[in-house]
Amino acid sequence: MGHNLPENTLRRLLASKGLLRESNLILTPNSEPVEVAKAVLTAHDASELALAAIADYLGVMPVDKHVYLMQIASAVNSKDSARPLPGLDYLRSLNEARVSFKHRGNPPSSQVWHRVTEKVYDYIDQWCRMYLQRSFENVQLEQLLAREVVRGRFQSAKAKYGVEDYKGALEDLALEIVPTTPYPILRGSRTEQAVNLLGYGVHAGDFLRLRQLLPAVELGDESGVLEVKWELRVTGHPGNWTKENVKFCLDSVLDIALKTQNAPWVPRPFRFREIYDDVITPKDEDANLFCVTVHDIGSFRSLRQLCIPNPYATPW
Repeated sequence: MGHNLPENTLRRLLASKGLLRESNLILTPNSEPVEVAKAVLTAHDASELALAAIADYLGVMPVDKHVYLMQIASAVNSKDSARPLPGLDYLRSLNEARVSFKHRGNPPSSQVWHRVTEKVYDYIDQWCRMYLQRSFENVQLEQLLAREVVRGRFQSAKAKYGVEDYKGALEDLALEIVPTTPYPILRGSRTEQAVNLLGYGVHAGDFLRLRQLLPAVELGDESGVLEVKWELRVTGHPGNWTKENVKFCLDSVLDIALKTQNAPWVPRPFRFREIYDDVITPKDEDANLFCVTVHDIGSFRSLRQLCIPNPYATPW
């Protein structure tokens, strides 16, 4: 896909793509002129965002205090005289249509401008391929993930989703969200985790639903590596491995990862048994003991056995 883009370039391209995709009205040559005018304004903003990102990346962004679309377009166009900016004349007409409506109240022609968002998307795609060596479609939100291992795991889940391996996609997401979310955000019960994430702008209800759809993650007793575990009799069954559920999980995990990846360290009180072992002294020879494995899934640091009295356990 080419080299990595700077974060400020990615964010503007993603905002541009978001504007065009949110303008999802199906317009025709007979559409209401005001609706077409909205599409013209949206397309203008999207093209300006994309061109500004490209101009900044190329080092040709005008330094004037107030910079406008055609100034940026001219700067990018002058970068390489052998390869003129695709759609320069179209941008000029788009800018004139915007000014005519915004400053003079003249609605754009529906016959001329009803496909404006589609055309601008196509031009931005050409600009991205020419100057950034990638398609506009391949500018994805997960590219903002700071850690390569997290980005790779997410892209693996997304690829499995694309080939309808929904179980595998959910397993990849579970292995991503639990070990890589900054400690100690995912501590305690699921409700406590949801409350912790509220401080980072994560929707608590979406998080709780996400945890119901993902498998549990445990540290293997023998392997010492993280393993997924499906609760077949609860929610971990094929009936929940659907396209819609996996798409929801992909969006939710990406949202959590982006919002918490730069989370600052915060103190957390340790539980008693994370630091201390109880010392038990049998008072007579008939005292029964049983063995319990304590597995601290939140921190992945504690795996030990405690021997505690239990009158109902079989002696060992």
